[in-house]
Amino acid sequence: MADKEVPLKTKVYNWAKSKVGERVGDGSCFALVYEALRNSGAKTAYDYGKVTPKANYVWGKAINLIDVKPGDILQLRDHVIKIVKEMKVEASFPDGTTMESDSTDTRVLKRGHHSAIVAENHGKGVLTVLEQHIRTPGKSLESVQENLIYVADQTPKVEKAKDPYTLDLSLPVDVEKLKKLFKDPKFRSVINKYKKGKVKVKEGAKKTEIKVKGIIWAYTPEPK
Repeated sequence: MADKEVPLKTKVYNWAKSKVGERVGDGSCFALVYEALRNSGAKTAYDYGKVTPKANYVWGKAINLIDVKPGDILQLRDHVIKIVKEMKVEASFPDGTTMESDSTDTRVLKRGHHSAIVAENHGKGVLTVLEQHIRTPGKSLESVQENLIYVADQTPKVEKAKDPYTLDLSLPVDVEKLKKLFKDPKFRSVINKYKKGKVKVKEGAKKTEIKVKGIIWAYTPEPK
């Protein structure tokens, strides 16, 4: 396909995708979107009004968030994703002692003032985006990343209970796994009493809830 036949938003996506793992401009989220648009021959935020550090930038023609495609732009304000995983756990020790716990793991992902490029629309409020200047474990803050984000509340998901299994208290790796299941300090003291033997573990059904709040504006690139 000749270059002139490539849709503008596809050029934007391809340019940003080629920069994954690299630093673009000053490493800010704005720099990635600005450079992707500029290098693709599209208008940037400077073509739609005054650009200030706290502005809600306009990146093109406004579109419905549910219709975004690769190469479209997101402008986020006070965007928060809260992921809560709940599970009941039971452990039976060699001397007959039993522990039960309602395990809860909570993650909060914040994008207070942020710009990103759509990489894929999975539907039902789930997107993959190309973004920069976002804290993600194992990735550089000031380099382009490809991440999954939620833009709408998700239907709670329930995973069926696992089959019971056994952990060996003489193995440090098994002891650490048990401690991750029972995070409360009162359980840790019980676990530390045992130096050997087998523990039977039952993990109940796991429920995951994902809630989203904040504002997201969606734009499709326009030619310069």
